Amino acid sequence: MDLLDENNECGRALLTLTSRGNYILYELFSLKDAVPSIYSLNPSRGEVSQYGLLLNLDFQYFQSTKKMEDLIRSNENLCDLDDPSLKESYSKILTRFYKFFDSIISYTLDLKKFISDCGNGVYLQVCLDSLMTDPDGKQLLCEALNLLGVVLLLTDKLFPGPIRERLLVAYNRYTGGHTDRIDDVCKLLRSTGFVYQAGKRPPDYPECFFKRTNIPESFIRIVISRLRLDDIYNQMSSFPEHRSLALSSQGSMMIICLFFAPHILKEDKLAMREIVDKFFFDSWVTTYYMGNIINLVHYWEPYPAAKSALSNTIQTHLIREITKSMSESLKKLVSKSTELLNDGVLTEEELMDKSVQILDMIRKCNYALRWIMLHTSPLPLNPTKKSRQLRDDIMLEFEDLISKREEKWTFCQNECESRMLELSKVFAGELKLSRVSKNTNLEKWFYNRKKEISNLNLEDPLKSGRIAMKLIRALKESTELGQMDSNLQVKQYVMDSIEYLTQIVRYAGYGWEIIDHFTPLIQEEVINDPSIVKRLQAIFIKISSVIETPILRISQIESKQLTLVSNYYSVEIVQFIQNVLQIIPKSIFELLIKVLEIQSVQEFDMPSRLDKDQIKSYALLDERYEIAKLTHDISTFADGMMTMNNSLIGVIRINAKNLLIEGMRKELVQRVCFFCNKLFSSCNKSKSLNSRLIDKIQELKTFIQGMSKSFEYVQDYINIPGLCIWQEEMSRIINFYVEQESNLFLKHKIPQVESAYQSKTIPIILYPSLEDGKGLTFLGYLAQELLNLIDPFQIVFVNGKQKWYDVKSKTDICSLSLFSSLFSALGSYGMAGLDRLIGLKAVVCLQNLISHLIKNNPCSKEWSLLLKQLDELNHMHKSHDFIRLSKTLLTSKASKSLLSTFLHFFCNMGSFQILRLQISYQLKLKCNFNSKPLYSAVKNLNESLLEEEKRRMIEEASSSVKSKLPSQSNLLQQFSHYLQWSGLLDPLKAIYMIPDQINLLPEFIFLLIISVSSRLSFIDRVGNSPIIRKPGDHIDGNTLVLGISCFLNQFPIELSRKVFLYLGNYLTSVISITGQVNQDAITIKVVLQLLIRQSRLANKIMITPAALTEHCLFKL
Repeated sequence: MDLLDENNECGRALLTLTSRGNYILYELFSLKDAVPSIYSLNPSRGEVSQYGLLLNLDFQYFQSTKKMEDLIRSNENLCDLDDPSLKESYSKILTRFYKFFDSIISYTLDLKKFISDCGNGVYLQVCLDSLMTDPDGKQLLCEALNLLGVVLLLTDKLFPGPIRERLLVAYNRYTGGHTDRIDDVCKLLRSTGFVYQAGKRPPDYPECFFKRTNIPESFIRIVISRLRLDDIYNQMSSFPEHRSLALSSQGSMMIICLFFAPHILKEDKLAMREIVDKFFFDSWVTTYYMGNIINLVHYWEPYPAAKSALSNTIQTHLIREITKSMSESLKKLVSKSTELLNDGVLTEEELMDKSVQILDMIRKCNYALRWIMLHTSPLPLNPTKKSRQLRDDIMLEFEDLISKREEKWTFCQNECESRMLELSKVFAGELKLSRVSKNTNLEKWFYNRKKEISNLNLEDPLKSGRIAMKLIRALKESTELGQMDSNLQVKQYVMDSIEYLTQIVRYAGYGWEIIDHFTPLIQEEVINDPSIVKRLQAIFIKISSVIETPILRISQIESKQLTLVSNYYSVEIVQFIQNVLQIIPKSIFELLIKVLEIQSVQEFDMPSRLDKDQIKSYALLDERYEIAKLTHDISTFADGMMTMNNSLIGVIRINAKNLLIEGMRKELVQRVCFFCNKLFSSCNKSKSLNSRLIDKIQELKTFIQGMSKSFEYVQDYINIPGLCIWQEEMSRIINFYVEQESNLFLKHKIPQVESAYQSKTIPIILYPSLEDGKGLTFLGYLAQELLNLIDPFQIVFVNGKQKWYDVKSKTDICSLSLFSSLFSALGSYGMAGLDRLIGLKAVVCLQNLISHLIKNNPCSKEWSLLLKQLDELNHMHKSHDFIRLSKTLLTSKASKSLLSTFLHFFCNMGSFQILRLQISYQLKLKCNFNSKPLYSAVKNLNESLLEEEKRRMIEEASSSVKSKLPSQSNLLQQFSHYLQWSGLLDPLKAIYMIPDQINLLPEFIFLLIISVSSRLSFIDRVGNSPIIRKPGDHIDGNTLVLGISCFLNQFPIELSRKVFLYLGNYLTSVISITGQVNQDAITIKVVLQLLIRQSRLANKIMITPAALTEHCLFKL
């Protein structure tokens, strides 16, 4: 029975094991960018200051768990952040990491169990030795051990020890450690001391790490022996001349498996010499699993036997010979392949007749290119001196070949010309040589060859190379003529010419530069010739073949994860293709900027009427020509991208137009993010806050409008939906930035990788925090600067004029024009996002206010009794006692400190409300003007939904039976998005939270209002606004009233009613005692009027004392 047959229990178990190994590696790669920043090696400064001790909990935590937990609990801030903040935010990703770590343990245990079962005869007539004789069995057994080693190496590379320990400790703390194998996971994955980013390799690494798995030595020995003695993948027949290429996969497995048997690397010189001679006789750099490079000079440095065996391969003279051979081979192959790719050369008949030669040429091309790419690849972060020297030698060889190319070309060309001329003169009889007679035909033939050689041009290497090859063949054939063959001197001249021509061919084929990374080289070629994209398609399709390795065993077992794994690797390759071709959108944007610069300097719009003699002045021919030329270049780049045909990359079919659109999106996002961060990270402190903010908003407005105009201009020329792309990406940027700013305030944080607005293919860049910690993003910075600008303790808001004035200078600071400019800069999506962010700040402010109230609630016996007496007097209408008790409460020490503290809270809350009102006004104004039908539809639908909801609630309240009308709460929640963008959400009526009941709160608010009334005055000519009475007293009455109103609206309506009755009775008492309406009474009357207008009682009937209506002329 075949080992891979469905009924073969042993084969299926082994195949399942290897497919699981490949799936674990898929999970590893998919998690490589998902490590939360707070558990990374370099958390941000903000996270370090915020989380402190919580960032450094490694395995030492398990040695003193109680002590560490006590330290955390002793810090109130850390305690609040630790649970539930971090638990809610990161429990999902921590669980995923733990499952990945646990899968490594599971794989290790199952591999050892399979080895044990084979030895114990669980599988009838099957043992390890018999499996090693089966073609599939030996492959799977070797792969099983190799996959374990690869998983361990890549886990340590992508998730260094400190990160693993922090993740495991966090998972253990937040789940309580209720897992069966967490001890085994911690033992296997504790820190090894190796940190790839630092290039630090500890002693006995990685063999000590591999030793933790406790894989039986007998199994390791069998695997290594089979890899040494056999061609397990039968590749030698496909690459008969290139053994190192044929056995490259097997050689990579051998390197990994040897780390399980370090004694061979250290002591067994004969075995290591055999391994090197078989796998690495002409190379010392190879790859293991999905292109990860391993340099044997670096990795085998600590092992005496391995180092000694490799020393023969890396001798300097051998390296030079191999390098020279590879470069010459590749240049010849490039010339041949170029000839074959010419139109009309590679026909069906030609392919059938020369299939063997063509396949051989392709095989040689792959071999030479692979060797050169590997041995000029980047070194490890901390390479050994020998590995660096070897790479430098190779690079110097290639650089020498390139730098002296022109010099050697000219020398060889001159030498060939002089010899051809001399031979022509010899056969013309002008130069006498013994036994050489005059020959007119040979004279002309050599003279013509001299002309052909002189016409060879280094700037056209392919054409010159083909001519030189023909000349070489012709000269070789000429040496067989009797007259030439009989004269050694003439023959030597011809042979010298052949040698020089051969050198010319070598240097003519050099068309690339030896660089570390190939993407910039490809992009440079694309810039020079966009149509080359069509030829790059072959490279992309070839790269996609790497998917075959990780999915082979998964597909053989017919696993359900096949689609998931295939899709992941396909997306990775498509992303690579997008990165390579991103140069086209980048170039288009650079040209667009030039177009924008011309358009911003000159006005191209013509008036509806103008005189005939003015036409020339409006022509602007030079500028229009320059714009037309730039537009043509833009179209050329777009056409170059479009030349690529639709093709299947893995399981994803890529489309040229979609690649262009995604590239334009990516470039747009990068440029907008970079500009905004740069703009708001710089600060000119010589200017005032007002001037600085206005300048920044104006710059942002110019940039955004310019980019928008550019997209509108270019969309028709490159056939993309420019307006749609612009709106979608700007909205996504704003929403993402608002979400990330929200993480500063919310307990349940949303990591970047889990954000609905973040994209792997079109990532939104989150730069380091801006100056002074004012925000994570430019939007947070802008919100904070606006709040600083309207500081209620330095600035006064005059409602009638809708302006802010400086208290000291009496000059206006900002007005509606600032918010109009802000709308022009940010658009509706930006203003809506700013509104959401300020609303969130308002929520946090309210939470802090209520928390502070609860902690500092005046509940002492003395205060409680006085406040209760105040409540009784309020109901008894005893004016003198009511006034006296109110003043007693205000003059106490407790009230002064508390009222002063909460005054700041209410003023800040009012600042949030004022900003939201201004933003809402701009949104409403622009929506009504730019899209009247949409505005009307949203407004009418909102009113209809609210009326329907009121009817439903009334029906439920009037009867015990549940209303038959369906609840519209879900629809209202979804519809709120449109309301916010249309400016139809009223911030004055916003319910930010539903707090618990607080004792004596109405009395406290009443005292706060009457305490501040003496500091304010009412002036009708500034729009019925309460303003400061004394010049040195800095407080904004309007802002304070808005803050108090917002606070009251968060509580049941009865609380507001009670506060208003307190104020009404206080006014009645003051008027009845004094017999007149003084300034304090007028101020309280205005404050009360404003509070009622902004409350939910504005449209309701409220019973007030008769004296209030009579003396204060107060009307509802």
